[in-house]
Amino acid sequence: MAYEERLGFIDAHLPLILDSARNPLAGLKWWTTLDEPFQALAACCELSKATKLANPEDFICHLPVHQDGCCNGLQHYAALGRDVSGAKSVNVLPSEVPQDVYGAVCDIVLEKIRKEKRDDCRDIAELVEPLVNRKVVKQTVMTQVYGVTYYGGILQIRARLKETEALDSKELSLATSYVTNLVFASIGDLFVSTGKIKTWLREIANEIAKAGLPVQWVTPLGLQVIQSYTKRMSNKNFINSPTNNMATLNIVRTPAAAKHKNAFPPNYIHSLDATHMLLTARSCFKQGVTFAHVHDCFWTHACDVDDMNKICREEFINLHKLPLLENFADFVTNNLLPVIKDDRRKDRLTKLLKNIPPVGDLDMEEVKKSVFFFS
Repeated sequence: MAYEERLGFIDAHLPLILDSARNPLAGLKWWTTLDEPFQALAACCELSKATKLANPEDFICHLPVHQDGCCNGLQHYAALGRDVSGAKSVNVLPSEVPQDVYGAVCDIVLEKIRKEKRDDCRDIAELVEPLVNRKVVKQTVMTQVYGVTYYGGILQIRARLKETEALDSKELSLATSYVTNLVFASIGDLFVSTGKIKTWLREIANEIAKAGLPVQWVTPLGLQVIQSYTKRMSNKNFINSPTNNMATLNIVRTPAAAKHKNAFPPNYIHSLDATHMLLTARSCFKQGVTFAHVHDCFWTHACDVDDMNKICREEFINLHKLPLLENFADFVTNNLLPVIKDDRRKDRLTKLLKNIPPVGDLDMEEVKKSVFFFS
């Protein structure tokens, strides 16, 4: 919904808003019908107080205003890859109305289903078409950027399809596998650069861990991050002598390559997300803007919303103007490569580090114009 429509909604419902504030329990109780009723009631009370003043602009609002990032893990991926189509779907680029990435993925999935139904007359496509909607794909799209595996996606989509109560057990198994494959493929269609960057990060992490080192990197703020995923290894040493036969057991822990590989892309994106939050907090503090946050939800006072919006966007641009992937490759080259003893693995890692995924044509300055980047 565009901001003009949101303002129109307030005007159209003003009598209900005022009734909710003045008679929350004895009135029409409109506030109880909303998604977050107590947050809505708090806003109704503040607006009611403001309307009692001769000049509502003189009202001092004590209600914190919060703004959420739009699937911000994918926002970081889109910025890393300068991915225009991906950036548009998660509101990194400006648009008249907020873009819905979950709906966009759902549309691509349905398009694939309809095409297969036309081309192959596949029974499974015809079966699932009426069941696939935004709710079915949302959780998998949301968590895919943070490392959900194919098996995890299977569990998520199975649960959503099961809720429809439209499939028997055999149909549910077939439909789950079919839809999960389409969802993962559709995310790749929408975020082309994301898949390439994620694969590159995973391959590097795999080589580092298999070389016996923990995956590590330094954030743009200088914080060194070291993954600590290990597995237990044991070696038996036998001591044989004329008077004694004895075996000793040595327990050691070595990097768990599979865990390092799967965890690194989401952990790296989390570190960028935390960096953006800290940069925003620091700039708000310097400019006297009150700031609070939970993950990608930023709060400030109503009078400072415009300032926080400006700071939030500027710091995202400043962060992604840095050569982030190149800096990571340089860190590995300078700090990890020299201590790897396996020459073949060192050669493979060297080639990977030089083969940084190409980027698209996204102009990061456009973020400043995006009303719904954080909204």
